[in-house]
Amino acid sequence: MTTVPCHRPHSSARRQPVATPYRRGLLLLLPLLLLAPPLLARSSDRGEPIRIEAGRVEIDEPRGVSIYRQDVVLQQGSLQLNADQLTIELAQGQLQRATAIGTPARFQQQPAPAAPAVAGHATSILLQRSDNDLILLEGDAVVTRGRDRFSGGRIRYYPDTNRVAAEGDGSGRVEAIIYPTAAAPQP
Repeated sequence: MTTVPCHRPHSSARRQPVATPYRRGLLLLLPLLLLAPPLLARSSDRGEPIRIEAGRVEIDEPRGVSIYRQDVVLQQGSLQLNADQLTIELAQGQLQRATAIGTPARFQQQPAPAAPAVAGHATSILLQRSDNDLILLEGDAVVTRGRDRFSGGRIRYYPDTNRVAAEGDGSGRVEAIIYPTAAAPQP
């Protein structure tokens, strides 16, 4: 199992790997705090039209596949995806899968009006909608929520179940940076 270096803003600059199984289990929950509320769970986004802008497009309507190239921007509700190339797969007029490739490809979504935006970037981003939605970021993957940051070589996020799995980059490590939240004043 990979150890995760943690950054604590008010501690020494030295990073120490967490070794105990209990702490490892707690660190696996950090992405849930970082990424909640779910990225694709905003129900109003799914009901919104999909708007795509690009330099050019190839559409294979019988297969339900479209390939957009050159400065691609996808917008659906609060979800925005930017890429050099975007392949869209539709089934019965509904987005099933979107594969974004870029240097890097980027996404952003406002999960709720008062919540901080969730954003991420990677060499490729796969958005897959099914019974168990998946967002897969590969290649120098980073996901942020507010100031908090989670990075690794590959990040799998299942928004419906708030499950996260990450693999390290070339060094074999993942990193989480979690900032303390401001405590509410006591009455």
